[in-house]
Amino acid sequence: MANAQGEYGRPSTPLLRLGLAGLLLATALPSPLHAHGFGQRYDLPVPLWLYLLGAGATVAFSFVIVAVLTAAPRSRDREFSFALPATGIAGRSLTLAARIIAVALFALVVIAGLVGNQSPFKNIAPTMVWVIGWVGLSFAAAFVGDIWTVINPWDNAARLVERYYPRRRRSSGAPTSWPGLDAWPAVLLFALFAWCELIWDGSDRPRSVALALLAYSAVTWTGMLVFGRSEWLRQGEIFSIAFGLFGRFAPLEADDGGEGVRWSLRPYAAGLLARQPAAPALTCFVLLLLATVTFDGILETPSWAALAAWFASRGVDSAPLATLGLVGLPLVFLGIYLVTIALASRLARGSRSVGELAGWFVTTLVPIALAYDVAHNLSFLALGTQYLIPILSDPLGIGWDLLGTKLYLIDTGVVTASVMWYVAITAIVGGHVVAVYLAHAQALQLFPDRGEALRSQLPLIALMIAYTMTSLWILAQPITNIRP
Repeated sequence: MANAQGEYGRPSTPLLRLGLAGLLLATALPSPLHAHGFGQRYDLPVPLWLYLLGAGATVAFSFVIVAVLTAAPRSRDREFSFALPATGIAGRSLTLAARIIAVALFALVVIAGLVGNQSPFKNIAPTMVWVIGWVGLSFAAAFVGDIWTVINPWDNAARLVERYYPRRRRSSGAPTSWPGLDAWPAVLLFALFAWCELIWDGSDRPRSVALALLAYSAVTWTGMLVFGRSEWLRQGEIFSIAFGLFGRFAPLEADDGGEGVRWSLRPYAAGLLARQPAAPALTCFVLLLLATVTFDGILETPSWAALAAWFASRGVDSAPLATLGLVGLPLVFLGIYLVTIALASRLARGSRSVGELAGWFVTTLVPIALAYDVAHNLSFLALGTQYLIPILSDPLGIGWDLLGTKLYLIDTGVVTASVMWYVAITAIVGGHVVAVYLAHAQALQLFPDRGEALRSQLPLIALMIAYTMTSLWILAQPITNIRP
């Protein structure tokens, strides 16, 4: 996600740049770069407004169905999961092996970034960080379970120190108590991470990526040393929080009790029904997560390109403009969400405060963030994992062929624009339908009167319908030719 300019003048990701190179090599003809690495556009068979209208109507109809069929409140205890059998020594050995491999792989990425070939085409660092480490693990956390609990390299290194240097152990208490900051450090760090991902011109430079990893390592281990490992993981470590949120959608629930990770099986999305309202910082974190993936899509639209070109003609660089947008959009999302919750509170006769309701309902937005992540990044992951195959044979880019895959040919047509468009429709609509169900189930838990619960949902449903249509419009711009 470097600052190289694509067709629409937006900062492009490293793999988009790699995708362009693959297309040029495959066709031997010059072709423009389109979003997600596509070399051609897709002609919609019907006008875009029909897709948008149909998607919005589907979300609205799903609320009617849910309202009719979900007649009784569900227990907040979510007692419809069951623990999987313990795997004993074999399970602990597998967990230990996964932890060791994760730390070793992290060390390899840092070393490769610092001393390896500095071409992003030949170095493992950019691909591993942005494709596997962020997008790939997000998908794994959401659809399988929060495996980050097991493989977090910063946590595993801290565990190693605690194990062999008991006087450094902080698990039973930290030398400094958490200063009442909630998870605001994680919100600020995630905003910085999003800026690095979307705007920073060093995001596809291996050495810059490695130095950024070292800087984050210093922040993380310092936080663990000062406040305790467990406390920092809950309040400051952005990937533990982000993957933990996505993991609440997954069917496998991880419980790290210190003696080993225990897994429970549950229905998809069941973990997103809140047992208590989210704190203000976590509420903002969820909205920031949703806003940043949306802004990534906005950066690929012709409308953004036109705006950037207009400012460029007046001597304003695109990076400050994008930074302003990255800061402003989450604030807009927060304002809209709070207004929506205020309307919901008023329709429910003000029986609960706006702040409390905002915390109760914010996790119901996680399926929407996940849906947009899938719609926007599936092709990025499909292409990026292919680039990893030859790189694994030569992670430092110095001429090795350890696995015999150095000459692996990339299939740039593995995901076409037409496939991605229908994936986008399915993901966006499906994510909003799940969010509708969760919001309604949450409302039935909060309001004893069924009428109040239904009325409280009207503003949220209106917001979800509007966001469904807006999301599809954004995703349609760079990959489709839109019929009038």
